[in-house]
Amino acid sequence: MISATVKIVFAAILLACFFEIQTVEAFRIHRGAVLAQMASDANIAKMPGPGMELGDAAWVMDKYNGYAAFAFGVAAMSTNHLPEAQTVFSQSEDVMPHHTNLARALGIADFSLGKYPDALHYLERYLILVPMPTVTPGYIYRMTGISFYQLGQIGDALYYLTAAGKFADNVADVYRIRAFASLMINQNAVAEYCYRCYRHLAPDANLNPYDVVRNAMTEGKADNVTAFLEKVVATDSHDIPAVEALATLLAKNRQMDKALALVDKSIAANPKNATLYFLKGDLLYSVDRKSEAIKAYDKHLELEPTSQFKKDILAKKASLSQ
Repeated sequence: MISATVKIVFAAILLACFFEIQTVEAFRIHRGAVLAQMASDANIAKMPGPGMELGDAAWVMDKYNGYAAFAFGVAAMSTNHLPEAQTVFSQSEDVMPHHTNLARALGIADFSLGKYPDALHYLERYLILVPMPTVTPGYIYRMTGISFYQLGQIGDALYYLTAAGKFADNVADVYRIRAFASLMINQNAVAEYCYRCYRHLAPDANLNPYDVVRNAMTEGKADNVTAFLEKVVATDSHDIPAVEALATLLAKNRQMDKALALVDKSIAANPKNATLYFLKGDLLYSVDRKSEAIKAYDKHLELEPTSQFKKDILAKKASLSQ
C-alpha cells in the first residue's frame, strides 16, 4: 500500500509539472504575440519579407493568434503571393471573425484571384461592419461593383461603381466598367457618357476588347454593344480597342465582310498600328483566306518585330503555307 508520504511527493511532482507546462505555454503564447507585433511593424515599415517570416513564425507558434496570420497574409499580399495570403486569411477567420480588416483582406485576395462570389461575400461583410470606409474606399467600392458585374448583377454593380466614381483612385477604370455595365441594362446614354469620361481620363489606356465581347455574348447584349461600338468608332477612328471589339463582334455575328471593311478603314486612318494588322490576319485566317492572312501577319511583324504574338503567328504561317 502506497504511503501518505509517497502520495504527497507524487502530487507535488505532478503540480510542479503542471506549473512548468503552464509556464512554457504562457511563454509560447507571449512569444507568438511578440513576433506577431514585430511582423505587423515590419509591414507598416513596408518590409514584406521580414513581415512574412515573422508572421509565419508567430502563426506556427500560436495557431490561435489570428493577428499573426493576418500579418503574414498582409505581407504575402504585398509580394503577390495571393494564394498563400488567401489560405492563411481563411485559416485565421475562425479565431478572429470580428476583425474588419480581415474581411477586407479576404475580399481583396479573393477578388485578385478571380473568385468573385467569395470576394463579394467578404466585401459585403466588410461594408456592413464599416459602412463608410476611410481606407481606399474607392478601391473597395470598385471591387464590389466589379464582383457584382462579373456575377451578372448589373443593378448592384452600377450602384457600387457610381459610389467608386466619387473617389480619385482608379476613377478612369470605374468609368470604363460603368459604361459596359450600363449597356447590359440598355442605359446607352449613360454608357456613352461614362465611356467618354474614361477616354478623357485615360486616353492611352488599353481596353480589353475580348472582355467586352465575352460579356456582350454572355449577357445576350451583342446587338446593343455592337451599336454602341459603331457609334464610338464613328466618333473616334483612333480608338483601336473599340475597333477590335467591334470587328470581333461582327465576325462572331457572321458579318465578316463588314468586320474586314471596318479593319481596313481603321488601317487607313492608323497605318502604323501593328495591332490592326494582327487583327486583320486573324479574321482572314478564320475564313481560310491564306495568302491575305500571311500578308497581314507579315506587316504586323514588320511594325512590331518583338510582338508577343510572334510565336503564334509563325505557327499559323507554317500551317497556312502547307
